[in-house]
Amino acid sequence: MKITFGFILLIVFLSSCSEQIYVTSDYDRTVDLNQYKTFKWAKNQEQPSKGNPMIDNELNRKRISDAVEKELINLGLTPSLSDPDLLIDFHIVIDENTHYVAHDYYPFPFRYWPEYSISSYTVKTSTIIIHFVDFKKEQLVWQGTGNSRLTDPPTPYTEDRIKQTIKEILKQFPKNK
Repeated sequence: MKITFGFILLIVFLSSCSEQIYVTSDYDRTVDLNQYKTFKWAKNQEQPSKGNPMIDNELNRKRISDAVEKELINLGLTPSLSDPDLLIDFHIVIDENTHYVAHDYYPFPFRYWPEYSISSYTVKTSTIIIHFVDFKKEQLVWQGTGNSRLTDPPTPYTEDRIKQTIKEILKQFPKNK
């Protein structure tokens, strides 16, 4: 019984430590996404922000664009230098939220004055937003997002996390191969 309980506890602990990626997508349901065969990167891509250069930098932006291009090719789309069906771009959003927790140390159900302390912690999240724009109509036809917590400093697994996030986002693209 102890071995089974210990094993279950280990599984719960390991699954809680794994990186959670929250993925969503939206698209224009009046458009047949199977009509798109070629893609090209939009010329005026967003530049790295000055907010968090450890995360939003040229190195990670190159990793993202390489991963997006690889997944688009896996979806059956072909890169095109002239007259593409889709223009592709992405954005990185980094949020920092402070959460507060009140700790009540008084052991009895009644008291004349409060006895508690408040602690705070900061959670950093990163969101990658990918846009597919119809080149001829200049209209957004699909958007996918991936959101996860950040670690400071970046880990040696940053490149793998980026690839996995892009793969999960583009799984949401409703295209028949």
